Amino acid sequence: MFFRKVSRWRPRTESGSRLLLERLENRLPMAADAAVSSDSSGFPFTQEYSFYETIVYSPKPDFAPYGLTSARLLTTFFFWAPGANKSEPDLDRVRQNTASLNSSQLQIIDIEHWPTTGSDEVVADTIRKFTSIIQTMRDVNPDLKIGIYSMLPIRDYWTPVSNDNDSARFQAWESANARLDALAEQVDVVFPSVYTFYPEAWPGEVDRWVEYATENLIQARRYNKPIIPFIWPHYHGGSGPDPSRWWQFDEISPAFWTTILETCYQYGDSVAIFDWNALGTPDEILPRPWDPNAEWFLATQDFISQILPVPVAGELTRYGSAAASSVSGLPSVEGNRFSDDEYEVLVEEIFAGGRKTRLMHQWEFDVETTARQIVLEGHHDNASGVDGYRFRYSTDGSSWTLMRGVTLPAYNDGKVVFDLPEGITGSLYVRVEDTNRSWDETIQDALYIDRIGIEADRPIDLTLPTITIDDVVQYEGTGGTTLAQFTVRRSGSDLSRATTIAYETIDGTATANGDYQGKNLRTLVFAPGSTQAVITVEVTADRDFEGDEAFSVQLSRPINGRIIDDLGVATIVNDDDLVAQYGVVDPSKDALIEVAPDGTFVTSNPLAIGNGNARGATTVNGSVVWVVDANDNVFLYNAAGKLVGSWRAIGVKQAGGIATDGTDIWIVDRLKKHVMRFANAADDPSTPGFDPVLTGTLTMTDSFDVGSVNGAPQGLATDGSSLWMVVDGTVEDRVYRYDLAGTLISSWALNVNNARPTGIAVDRVNERVYVVDSAADKIFEYELTDGGNAGTLVWATSVSANSKNPQGIVLITEQDDNLLWL
Repeated sequence: MFFRKVSRWRPRTESGSRLLLERLENRLPMAADAAVSSDSSGFPFTQEYSFYETIVYSPKPDFAPYGLTSARLLTTFFFWAPGANKSEPDLDRVRQNTASLNSSQLQIIDIEHWPTTGSDEVVADTIRKFTSIIQTMRDVNPDLKIGIYSMLPIRDYWTPVSNDNDSARFQAWESANARLDALAEQVDVVFPSVYTFYPEAWPGEVDRWVEYATENLIQARRYNKPIIPFIWPHYHGGSGPDPSRWWQFDEISPAFWTTILETCYQYGDSVAIFDWNALGTPDEILPRPWDPNAEWFLATQDFISQILPVPVAGELTRYGSAAASSVSGLPSVEGNRFSDDEYEVLVEEIFAGGRKTRLMHQWEFDVETTARQIVLEGHHDNASGVDGYRFRYSTDGSSWTLMRGVTLPAYNDGKVVFDLPEGITGSLYVRVEDTNRSWDETIQDALYIDRIGIEADRPIDLTLPTITIDDVVQYEGTGGTTLAQFTVRRSGSDLSRATTIAYETIDGTATANGDYQGKNLRTLVFAPGSTQAVITVEVTADRDFEGDEAFSVQLSRPINGRIIDDLGVATIVNDDDLVAQYGVVDPSKDALIEVAPDGTFVTSNPLAIGNGNARGATTVNGSVVWVVDANDNVFLYNAAGKLVGSWRAIGVKQAGGIATDGTDIWIVDRLKKHVMRFANAADDPSTPGFDPVLTGTLTMTDSFDVGSVNGAPQGLATDGSSLWMVVDGTVEDRVYRYDLAGTLISSWALNVNNARPTGIAVDRVNERVYVVDSAADKIFEYELTDGGNAGTLVWATSVSANSKNPQGIVLITEQDDNLLWL
């Protein structure tokens, strides 16, 4: 069950929880995606989700077989002698006690009496004290991995639950957490506390807890460190015994506890479970004994079984001529529980005549999924250490590969992990053999094998719903934001239960906070029966000239589902260069007026004498421009605005617009309502031997009638395969699209503010149409949809300071021009 109000994104300099963990590589040795690591491999903090425990019981059971890794909680006794004044750290005691700490464990400082709220001076003093402790511990042992319990961020229940994220109280909480940035820099891991204070019997309390925990973990993200939230399977006791709090220290129900685990799984990088047998309800006898069948613990095992890889093992078999008496006990090797002190004792066989010994035993495993590691636990006697032995593995039982570096210690158990160079599915054999078989050897060496297991991928439950995410192509736009919407799909034969997944944005060439609004770990829930959901990411629209960019949304941490496509890629298509590369002619000033993309004036070039009352303009790539006027003359100008030549269009009564594809020229007649083609009147200036018509007269080659349009044709453009005409209508202003033979393909209405359209330009590559308006003195940009058969307004800019009667607009392609021609 997940309830989530809309939460503002908190910036994080690196995308993805795995990248956050990678920040620790120099300080925190990591086993690559390992569920079990050897005692000698260092800190067992992997890039996969982990379950830690600081459970205090006496006697305390071994939680490793259940998938829980022990962490060290350093209470005030570690830092001060009993009864000592705790206002300042006792650094001598810190040095003394730090020497005994195990570098392979997480060290969690539990000092809660120094304030993290109040004046800046009070908070700075707390940071000073913690910093002195941490630096002292690192001076003694620089390999320690250290965090602080609960102080980062400031735990707050009612602020996120009762206040909107934009409220003054919420903002104050954020600011208070920001003051602790310097403290967060000192630690390796952040341990926020999201303990449970109020009973689930209260209406809506489960949802409120999820809200509180989620917001606290989002606050923790600000510190750019791995987040391991502390949870407790009992209700927090509050500030002290209170008879009205009848639920104090009661065990949390399995359903609520599972929700707590799920929330931490979605928003944390791992989780730490705390419990203490000396805290309990008035009805309990304390200290209470450990109960392996406690409902919360069984629920934890169930949840871990969904998350962590499941080791698999086959039956034990013997190999070679070892006598039956040389094998004792034969304990089961199924499962993954080590350190139970039930050994298989492998003793060398003495051959007949007492002249030679031999040790060779083999185990066989049938791996249904993919084996990643071989895990051994045991030891040998001293003679075996001198005599020598080796382990090998095989996939066929005949060709063997040496497991280099795999040795067991003498006398006391040790656990060794061997990483398989590549995943193995099917039969997997493990063999141990003697390395010394001299004729005169008579000492019978022995190996003591507690367990041999295989770490393998979890068997895929093919009955679970499958989850996929679509890619997105999104035009950036030119102002404000646009929305990139990723469709997430769920399918399967049984959708009767909800499915929960986590998601987050990952930078590519596009970066969060600049090109798009990033999202750290968030949750998406498919309700029972639902097959589709949408993740929306805001894309920042700007006028920067840049190439196409990309970012991704990554899915992870499914509950009741399996992700088969975890990455949705958003391509942000740049369309800024289009806005910066078009121009329009203005007959009121008889000029080609250059303006910047925002409409500000740059310069202008006068039209030639005789080129009065210009009505339209067209270009191939911006290097030359043809202008038609109301007297049916066509003038050709170079990029500097200088006249190249002109000719008269015979048959045109009153030109409204002009278009070219680099070969032919079309002119639309606003009175006759005809589009007239003048074959071979133009030429593409980028081709050798540029040879357009420059003088004389030309008679139209052919034409087609557009008399059915309701209004006067005012502008014309072509994309090479279609002709686009804009009409100032008596009822409605529209864009009409024809094929080159004159057959109408489609039409669509302009925005109501685009009421006096006079020119049009089109770019089919980027699916954009630009319409200039002589009444509004604006350029309107439309995004084409439905294959170019419809358009949606996305942007408009005013040019009223520079042009009072813009009539024709052209789209140019010189990437370094960055100007509009009016």
